[in-house]
Amino acid sequence: MVAKNPIFAGKWSFRMLLKRFNATVLNDIWPEIWFFSAIALMVCSVQQWTDRNLQISNQMLTVLGTVLGLVISFRTTSAYDRYWEDE
Repeated sequence: MVAKNPIFAGKWSFRMLLKRFNATVLNDIWPEIWFFSAIALMVCSVQQWTDRNLQISNQMLTVLGTVLGLVISFRTTSAYDRYWEDE
């Protein structure tokens, strides 16, 4: 059974929508969303309107993806081990 979305259920007043928005995670991360959106806009603008080339090679993305995967795997394993040590 699919539950109704509590943000859109009930009355539609501005005060209630603002109260429901304050209860979401978007209220906590909106500064980061604006910051990274501004950086993406700057990078796209530089790429579009100047002669600079801001591309990253495929090999670099592969290496970064592999390193990130290993770090996440290590952190998950160590957290799992710490969880079972306490019990």
